[in-house]
Amino acid sequence: MNNLVPAGFAGPGGWAAGLRALGLTPAELSSPRLAPERVERRFMKMVRMTPACWEWSGARTARGYGRVRIGRREFGAHRVALVVATGKPLGDGAHACHACDTPPCVNPGHLFHGDAKVNALDMISKGRRVITPCVGENNGQSKLTEADVRWMRAHPEVDHSSVASALGVSVSLVRQVRRGVGWRWVA
Repeated sequence: MNNLVPAGFAGPGGWAAGLRALGLTPAELSSPRLAPERVERRFMKMVRMTPACWEWSGARTARGYGRVRIGRREFGAHRVALVVATGKPLGDGAHACHACDTPPCVNPGHLFHGDAKVNALDMISKGRRVITPCVGENNGQSKLTEADVRWMRAHPEVDHSSVASALGVSVSLVRQVRRGVGWRWVA
């Protein structure tokens, strides 16, 4: 192990074992471009170490997770960090979960093996789950807005069919909204 990273970053077998655990073939690993020391050096150049997280400064996904190319393949940087640190491959459906809840973090001490269920339970236990009910404007199928509903109720003199035609909804929906059966939560 060289001095590029703190002792203990790479698990048993070091970066060579980690690269094998990522699924690189012997043919790929025989390339000088994929020598473990070279991959490690390239990887660690993209890591900005802070007292807490090791932030990935290279390419990122739209959600902030680091991306790294090794040979002709692209991996999540946090997945590479976890596999190299533990020497254990991430199988199909496996996740590299963040204990720190920081997507660009690649600190192996902040990562753990899990699956979608473990990751979701971790999110819920930390209070990070945001539940948006799919009613009213939050429903992708809705044609009405809360402003439309308020206007309908404030103008009972306009007949149901005119309102329905103007808003592109059925007459029965206009009746339900005006009676307070539909969109009950809108005052």
